[in-house]
Amino acid sequence: MAQERTLHHPRKTGKENINIFATCVYTYKKSKMKSKGFGDTVEKITTATGIKKVVEKVASVTGKPCGCNKRQDTLNRMFPYDKK
Repeated sequence: MAQERTLHHPRKTGKENINIFATCVYTYKKSKMKSKGFGDTVEKITTATGIKKVVEKVASVTGKPCGCNKRQDTLNRMFPYDKK
């Protein structure tokens, strides 16, 4: 069985390395999922470019929710990829 490797950040040790690894694995798996609609595509692009992390940080500092999930759901309903 292959040994799991953790990503090491020069200023972080211990549990942070596991969290970074888990975040990378989650992001990779999510990027491989098929998009249901335009909202999923926007979410993948913002995650890949780092925009999502900036928005989440601003939302946590200001205390106001970013509304990303609601916007994603709305865009998926308005512009679905799967024609029924």
